[in-house]
Amino acid sequence: MKTPMITKNSCQSKPQFSNKMFSHMLYFDFIYKNPCVFARVLVNYYKLLVLRQKVLRITDIAVTYECNAKCPHCCSTMNVDHNKEILSLDEIKSCIKQAVGLGSIIFNFLGGEPLVYKHIYELIRFVKDNNAIAGMSSNGYLLTEDVVEKLKFSGLDVIQVDFGGGLSSEEVDNIRSLPGCYERGLRGVALLKKAGIKVILSTILTKKTVANGDIWKIVEFANDLGVIINVNCSVKIGNWESNEDSLLTETELQEFNKLIKLPYTRWAGSTNYLGEYCPCGTEKIFITAYGDVTPCGIQAVSYGNIREKKLKAIWEKMYSRSIGKRKTRACRAAFDKDIIRETELAYAMKKKLPVSIEEMPGT
Repeated sequence: MKTPMITKNSCQSKPQFSNKMFSHMLYFDFIYKNPCVFARVLVNYYKLLVLRQKVLRITDIAVTYECNAKCPHCCSTMNVDHNKEILSLDEIKSCIKQAVGLGSIIFNFLGGEPLVYKHIYELIRFVKDNNAIAGMSSNGYLLTEDVVEKLKFSGLDVIQVDFGGGLSSEEVDNIRSLPGCYERGLRGVALLKKAGIKVILSTILTKKTVANGDIWKIVEFANDLGVIINVNCSVKIGNWESNEDSLLTETELQEFNKLIKLPYTRWAGSTNYLGEYCPCGTEKIFITAYGDVTPCGIQAVSYGNIREKKLKAIWEKMYSRSIGKRKTRACRAAFDKDIIRETELAYAMKKKLPVSIEEMPGT
Protein backbone atom coordinates (compact mmCIF):
# COMPACT_ATOMS: atom_id res chain seq x y z
CA MET A 1 0.00 0.00 0.00
CA LYS A 2 1.38 3.39 -0.98
CA THR A 3 2.20 5.70 1.90
CA PRO A 4 1.97 9.51 1.72
CA MET A 5 5.00 11.23 0.27
CA ILE A 6 7.39 12.64 2.86
CA THR A 7 9.65 15.13 1.13
CA LYS A 8 13.24 16.08 1.77
CA ASN A 9 12.13 19.25 3.53
CA SER A 10 9.32 17.77 5.59
CA CYS A 11 10.76 14.49 6.85
CA GLN A 12 12.31 16.12 9.91
CA SER A 13 8.92 17.29 11.13
CA LYS A 14 7.28 13.85 11.10
CA PRO A 15 7.25 11.79 14.31
CA GLN A 16 10.13 9.36 13.82
CA PHE A 17 8.76 6.79 16.25
CA SER A 18 5.50 6.38 14.31
CA ASN A 19 7.44 6.30 11.04
CA LYS A 20 9.66 3.53 12.37
CA MET A 21 6.74 1.50 13.70
CA PHE A 22 5.00 1.76 10.34
CA SER A 23 8.23 0.80 8.57
CA HIS A 24 8.72 -2.25 10.79
CA MET A 25 5.16 -3.40 10.18
CA LEU A 26 5.65 -3.05 6.42
CA TYR A 27 8.92 -4.96 6.49
CA PHE A 28 8.14 -7.68 9.01
CA ASP A 29 4.75 -8.81 7.72
CA PHE A 30 6.30 -12.01 6.34
CA ILE A 31 7.59 -12.85 9.82
CA TYR A 32 4.28 -12.16 11.55
CA LYS A 33 2.61 -14.55 9.10
CA ASN A 34 5.02 -17.36 9.97
CA PRO A 35 4.39 -18.65 13.53
CA CYS A 36 7.51 -20.84 13.63
CA VAL A 37 9.81 -17.99 12.63
CA PHE A 38 8.06 -15.59 15.00
CA ALA A 39 8.61 -18.10 17.82
CA ARG A 40 12.31 -18.17 16.96
CA VAL A 41 12.40 -14.35 17.13
CA LEU A 42 10.95 -14.52 20.65
CA VAL A 43 13.57 -17.11 21.64
CA ASN A 44 16.30 -14.82 20.32
CA TYR A 45 15.00 -11.91 22.39
CA TYR A 46 14.96 -14.16 25.45
CA LYS A 47 18.59 -15.06 24.82
CA LEU A 48 19.53 -11.41 24.33
CA LEU A 49 17.60 -9.82 27.19
CA VAL A 50 17.44 -12.56 29.83
CA LEU A 51 20.39 -14.85 29.20
CA ARG A 52 22.61 -12.01 27.90
CA GLN A 53 23.73 -14.13 24.97
CA LYS A 54 24.55 -12.89 21.49
CA VAL A 55 22.46 -14.09 18.57
CA LEU A 56 22.85 -13.92 14.82
CA ARG A 57 19.96 -12.43 12.84
CA ILE A 58 20.83 -12.38 9.13
CA THR A 59 23.11 -14.54 7.01
CA ASP A 60 23.87 -13.44 3.47
CA ILE A 61 25.29 -16.14 1.20
CA ALA A 62 26.77 -15.67 -2.27
CA VAL A 63 25.78 -18.81 -4.15
CA THR A 64 27.51 -17.88 -7.41
CA TYR A 65 29.55 -15.14 -9.06
CA GLU A 66 28.00 -15.75 -12.46
CA CYS A 67 25.85 -12.87 -13.64
CA ASN A 68 24.00 -11.72 -16.73
CA ALA A 69 24.91 -8.07 -16.07
CA LYS A 70 28.19 -6.15 -15.96
CA CYS A 71 27.76 -3.30 -13.48
CA PRO A 72 30.53 -0.73 -12.92
CA HIS A 73 29.95 -0.72 -9.15
CA CYS A 74 29.97 -4.53 -8.74
CA CYS A 75 31.82 -5.70 -5.63
CA SER A 76 31.34 -9.42 -6.33
CA THR A 77 34.18 -9.46 -8.86
CA MET A 78 36.72 -8.79 -6.11
CA ASN A 79 36.06 -12.33 -4.87
CA VAL A 80 36.38 -14.22 -8.15
CA ASP A 81 39.22 -16.71 -8.09
CA HIS A 82 39.21 -19.22 -10.93
CA ASN A 83 41.61 -21.42 -8.97
CA LYS A 84 38.94 -22.10 -6.35
CA GLU A 85 35.75 -24.14 -6.39
CA ILE A 86 32.60 -22.44 -5.20
CA LEU A 87 30.75 -23.97 -2.28
CA SER A 88 28.86 -27.15 -3.09
CA LEU A 89 25.15 -27.48 -2.40
CA ASP A 90 25.88 -29.59 0.68
CA GLU A 91 28.41 -27.04 1.96
CA ILE A 92 25.86 -24.24 1.63
CA LYS A 93 23.28 -26.33 3.45
CA SER A 94 25.82 -26.92 6.22
CA CYS A 95 26.34 -23.14 6.49
CA ILE A 96 22.59 -22.65 6.79
CA LYS A 97 22.26 -25.29 9.52
CA GLN A 98 25.16 -23.80 11.48
CA ALA A 99 23.77 -20.27 11.15
CA VAL A 100 20.33 -21.41 12.31
CA GLY A 101 22.04 -22.83 15.39
CA LEU A 102 23.47 -19.37 16.07
CA GLY A 103 20.01 -17.80 15.84
CA SER A 104 19.86 -16.66 12.21
CA ILE A 105 16.24 -16.18 11.13
CA ILE A 106 16.82 -14.61 7.70
CA PHE A 107 18.89 -15.98 4.82
CA ASN A 108 19.55 -13.88 1.73
CA PHE A 109 20.92 -15.53 -1.39
CA LEU A 110 23.20 -13.25 -3.37
CA GLY A 111 25.54 -13.44 -6.35
CA GLY A 112 26.41 -12.58 -9.00
CA GLU A 113 22.83 -13.21 -9.98
CA PRO A 114 21.35 -15.97 -7.78
CA LEU A 115 18.69 -16.83 -10.34
CA VAL A 116 21.36 -18.31 -12.62
CA TYR A 117 22.35 -20.75 -9.84
CA LYS A 118 20.83 -24.14 -10.65
CA HIS A 119 20.11 -25.17 -7.05
CA ILE A 120 18.48 -21.90 -5.93
CA TYR A 121 14.99 -23.36 -5.51
CA GLU A 122 16.27 -26.28 -3.47
CA LEU A 123 18.12 -23.89 -1.16
CA ILE A 124 14.99 -21.79 -0.65
CA ARG A 125 13.08 -24.91 0.36
CA PHE A 126 15.91 -25.92 2.69
CA VAL A 127 15.75 -22.57 4.48
CA LYS A 128 11.99 -22.90 4.90
CA ASP A 129 12.41 -26.43 6.24
CA ASN A 130 14.66 -24.94 8.93
CA ASN A 131 12.00 -22.43 10.06
CA ALA A 132 13.72 -19.36 8.64
CA ILE A 133 12.94 -16.59 6.18
CA ALA A 134 14.23 -17.10 2.63
CA GLY A 135 15.29 -14.00 0.74
CA MET A 136 17.17 -13.08 -2.40
CA SER A 137 18.69 -10.11 -4.21
CA SER A 138 18.28 -9.97 -7.99
CA ASN A 139 18.70 -7.53 -10.85
CA GLY A 140 15.22 -8.60 -11.97
CA TYR A 141 16.05 -9.52 -15.55
CA LEU A 142 15.15 -13.21 -15.17
CA LEU A 143 11.90 -12.68 -13.26
CA THR A 144 9.58 -14.28 -15.80
CA GLU A 145 6.17 -15.71 -14.97
CA ASP A 146 7.62 -19.23 -14.84
CA VAL A 147 10.50 -18.21 -12.53
CA VAL A 148 8.20 -16.31 -10.16
CA GLU A 149 5.90 -19.32 -10.01
CA LYS A 150 8.87 -21.52 -9.04
CA LEU A 151 10.00 -19.02 -6.41
CA LYS A 152 6.50 -18.98 -4.95
CA PHE A 153 6.30 -22.78 -4.94
CA SER A 154 9.73 -23.02 -3.27
CA GLY A 155 8.59 -20.69 -0.49
CA LEU A 156 10.57 -17.50 -1.14
CA ASP A 157 9.45 -14.88 1.38
CA VAL A 158 11.16 -11.71 0.21
CA ILE A 159 13.18 -10.52 -2.78
CA GLN A 160 15.20 -7.38 -3.25
CA VAL A 161 15.11 -6.12 -6.84
CA ASP A 162 18.12 -3.90 -7.42
CA PHE A 163 18.06 -1.24 -10.13
CA GLY A 164 21.66 -0.27 -9.39
CA GLY A 165 20.96 3.36 -8.51
CA GLY A 166 19.25 4.20 -11.82
CA LEU A 167 15.89 5.89 -12.24
CA SER A 168 15.01 5.51 -15.91
CA SER A 169 15.08 2.66 -18.40
CA GLU A 170 18.11 4.17 -20.14
CA GLU A 171 20.04 4.64 -16.89
CA VAL A 172 19.35 1.17 -15.48
CA ASP A 173 20.07 -0.62 -18.75
CA ASN A 174 23.35 1.29 -19.12
CA ILE A 175 24.38 0.54 -15.53
CA ARG A 176 23.68 -3.14 -16.04
CA SER A 177 25.00 -3.29 -19.61
CA LEU A 178 21.86 -5.35 -20.08
CA PRO A 179 19.25 -3.97 -22.49
CA GLY A 180 15.71 -4.45 -21.24
CA CYS A 181 16.73 -4.94 -17.59
CA TYR A 182 14.60 -2.04 -16.34
CA GLU A 183 11.38 -3.06 -18.10
CA ARG A 184 11.84 -6.74 -17.29
CA GLY A 185 12.57 -5.84 -13.67
CA LEU A 186 9.37 -3.79 -13.42
CA ARG A 187 7.35 -6.64 -14.93
CA GLY A 188 9.03 -8.95 -12.44
CA VAL A 189 8.01 -6.71 -9.54
CA ALA A 190 4.40 -6.84 -10.70
CA LEU A 191 4.52 -10.63 -11.00
CA LEU A 192 6.08 -10.98 -7.55
CA LYS A 193 3.46 -8.77 -5.94
CA LYS A 194 0.71 -10.75 -7.65
CA ALA A 195 2.25 -13.97 -6.32
CA GLY A 196 2.31 -12.59 -2.79
CA ILE A 197 6.10 -12.47 -2.47
CA LYS A 198 7.43 -9.51 -0.51
CA VAL A 199 9.25 -7.07 -2.80
CA ILE A 200 11.89 -4.56 -1.76
CA LEU A 201 13.57 -2.27 -4.26
CA SER A 202 17.23 -1.42 -3.78
CA THR A 203 19.23 1.64 -4.72
CA ILE A 204 22.66 3.14 -4.12
CA LEU A 205 23.16 6.55 -2.57
CA THR A 206 26.10 8.25 -4.30
CA LYS A 207 27.56 11.74 -4.46
CA LYS A 208 25.90 12.17 -7.84
CA THR A 209 22.39 11.07 -6.80
CA VAL A 210 22.56 13.30 -3.72
CA ALA A 211 23.85 16.31 -5.66
CA ASN A 212 21.23 16.09 -8.43
CA GLY A 213 18.37 15.04 -6.13
CA ASP A 214 17.76 11.74 -7.93
CA ILE A 215 17.99 9.75 -4.70
CA TRP A 216 14.74 11.39 -3.55
CA LYS A 217 13.07 10.64 -6.88
CA ILE A 218 14.16 7.01 -6.61
CA VAL A 219 12.68 6.48 -3.14
CA GLU A 220 9.44 8.17 -4.20
CA PHE A 221 9.36 5.89 -7.24
CA ALA A 222 9.36 2.92 -4.84
CA ASN A 223 6.55 4.54 -2.89
CA ASP A 224 4.55 4.92 -6.11
CA LEU A 225 5.03 1.19 -6.75
CA GLY A 226 3.81 0.46 -3.22
CA VAL A 227 7.02 -1.21 -2.07
CA ILE A 228 9.77 -0.56 0.46
CA ILE A 229 13.17 0.55 -0.78
CA ASN A 230 16.53 -0.38 0.71
CA VAL A 231 19.03 2.49 0.63
CA ASN A 232 22.63 1.32 0.28
CA CYS A 233 25.68 3.57 0.24
CA SER A 234 28.46 3.66 -2.32
CA VAL A 235 31.81 2.31 -1.16
CA LYS A 236 35.31 2.30 -2.68
CA ILE A 237 35.41 -1.40 -3.31
CA GLY A 238 35.19 -3.86 -6.18
CA ASN A 239 35.04 -2.09 -9.53
CA TRP A 240 34.70 1.23 -7.70
CA GLU A 241 37.93 0.80 -5.72
CA SER A 242 39.66 3.54 -7.75
CA ASN A 243 36.57 5.74 -8.02
CA GLU A 244 37.03 8.69 -5.66
CA ASP A 245 33.41 9.76 -6.19
CA SER A 246 32.30 6.59 -4.41
CA LEU A 247 33.87 7.83 -1.16
CA LEU A 248 31.06 9.59 0.71
CA THR A 249 31.32 12.64 2.95
CA GLU A 250 29.36 14.30 5.75
CA THR A 251 27.09 15.85 3.12
CA GLU A 252 25.93 12.45 1.90
CA LEU A 253 25.66 11.16 5.47
CA GLN A 254 23.24 13.94 6.36
CA GLU A 255 21.14 13.13 3.31
CA PHE A 256 21.19 9.42 4.18
CA ASN A 257 19.97 10.19 7.70
CA LYS A 258 17.05 12.16 6.27
CA LEU A 259 16.13 9.41 3.85
CA ILE A 260 16.03 6.57 6.36
CA LYS A 261 13.46 8.44 8.45
CA LEU A 262 10.89 7.85 5.72
CA PRO A 263 8.46 5.05 6.61
CA TYR A 264 8.95 3.21 3.31
CA THR A 265 12.76 3.29 3.32
CA ARG A 266 15.14 1.02 5.20
CA TRP A 267 18.82 0.15 5.50
CA ALA A 268 20.77 -2.74 7.02
CA GLY A 269 20.43 -1.37 10.55
CA SER A 270 16.71 -0.55 10.42
CA THR A 271 15.54 -3.82 11.90
CA ASN A 272 18.18 -4.75 14.47
CA TYR A 273 17.05 -6.39 17.67
CA LEU A 274 18.25 -3.72 20.11
CA GLY A 275 18.88 -0.44 18.33
CA GLU A 276 19.59 1.16 14.98
CA TYR A 277 23.23 0.81 13.97
CA CYS A 278 25.30 -1.06 11.40
CA PRO A 279 24.77 -4.77 12.23
CA CYS A 280 27.58 -6.18 10.10
CA GLY A 281 29.83 -8.47 12.10
CA THR A 282 27.45 -8.72 15.05
CA GLU A 283 23.86 -9.51 13.98
CA LYS A 284 24.71 -9.99 10.33
CA ILE A 285 27.38 -11.90 8.40
CA PHE A 286 28.25 -12.59 4.77
CA ILE A 287 29.58 -15.86 3.34
CA THR A 288 31.33 -15.71 -0.01
CA ALA A 289 30.83 -18.33 -2.70
CA TYR A 290 34.21 -19.79 -1.64
CA GLY A 291 33.27 -19.98 2.04
CA ASP A 292 35.07 -16.94 3.45
CA VAL A 293 33.10 -15.18 6.19
CA THR A 294 33.11 -11.38 6.32
CA PRO A 295 30.97 -8.84 8.19
CA CYS A 296 29.20 -7.93 4.94
CA GLY A 297 29.58 -8.17 1.19
CA ILE A 298 31.36 -4.82 0.93
CA GLN A 299 34.06 -5.42 3.52
CA ALA A 300 37.35 -6.87 2.30
CA VAL A 301 38.52 -8.81 5.37
CA SER A 302 37.70 -12.46 6.13
CA TYR A 303 37.59 -13.90 9.64
CA GLY A 304 37.82 -17.50 8.49
CA ASN A 305 36.58 -20.03 5.98
CA ILE A 306 33.79 -22.50 6.70
CA ARG A 307 35.80 -25.23 4.95
CA GLU A 308 38.41 -24.90 7.69
CA LYS A 309 36.51 -23.80 10.81
CA LYS A 310 33.02 -23.99 12.25
CA LEU A 311 30.86 -20.93 11.62
CA LYS A 312 30.41 -20.39 15.34
CA ALA A 313 34.14 -19.94 15.94
CA ILE A 314 34.47 -17.59 12.96
CA TRP A 315 31.48 -15.46 14.00
CA GLU A 316 32.62 -15.25 17.63
CA LYS A 317 36.00 -13.95 16.51
CA MET A 318 34.35 -11.43 14.21
CA TYR A 319 31.82 -10.44 16.87
CA SER A 320 34.45 -9.81 19.54
CA ARG A 321 36.31 -7.46 17.21
CA SER A 322 33.21 -5.76 15.76
CA ILE A 323 31.44 -5.15 19.08
CA GLY A 324 34.43 -3.13 20.27
CA LYS A 325 34.07 -0.71 17.39
CA ARG A 326 31.92 2.37 17.74
CA LYS A 327 28.32 1.84 16.70
CA THR A 328 27.33 4.01 13.76
CA ARG A 329 23.81 4.73 12.56
CA ALA A 330 24.95 4.31 8.98
CA CYS A 331 26.87 1.84 6.84
CA ARG A 332 30.29 1.37 8.46
CA ALA A 333 31.93 0.38 5.19
CA ALA A 334 30.86 3.74 3.74
CA PHE A 335 31.32 6.08 6.72
CA ASP A 336 33.49 4.47 9.43
CA LYS A 337 37.06 5.72 8.97
CA ASP A 338 38.52 2.58 10.58
CA ILE A 339 36.69 0.29 8.16
CA ILE A 340 37.56 2.49 5.18
CA ARG A 341 41.22 2.40 6.19
CA GLU A 342 41.06 -1.36 6.67
CA THR A 343 39.64 -1.74 3.16
CA GLU A 344 42.40 0.46 1.72
CA LEU A 345 45.04 -1.67 3.45
CA ALA A 346 43.46 -4.87 2.09
CA TYR A 347 43.59 -3.54 -1.47
CA ALA A 348 47.14 -2.30 -1.01
CA MET A 349 48.24 -5.88 -0.27
CA LYS A 350 47.48 -6.78 -3.93
CA LYS A 351 45.94 -10.13 -2.98
CA LYS A 352 42.73 -11.86 -3.88
CA LEU A 353 39.99 -10.52 -1.64
CA PRO A 354 38.85 -10.92 1.00
CA VAL A 355 42.17 -10.84 2.88
CA SER A 356 42.44 -12.95 6.03
CA ILE A 357 42.29 -10.95 9.25
CA GLU A 358 45.43 -12.79 10.30
CA GLU A 359 47.34 -11.14 7.43
CA MET A 360 46.17 -7.61 8.11
CA PRO A 361 48.75 -5.19 9.53
CA GLY A 362 48.35 -4.54 13.25
CA THR A 363 46.24 -7.59 14.01
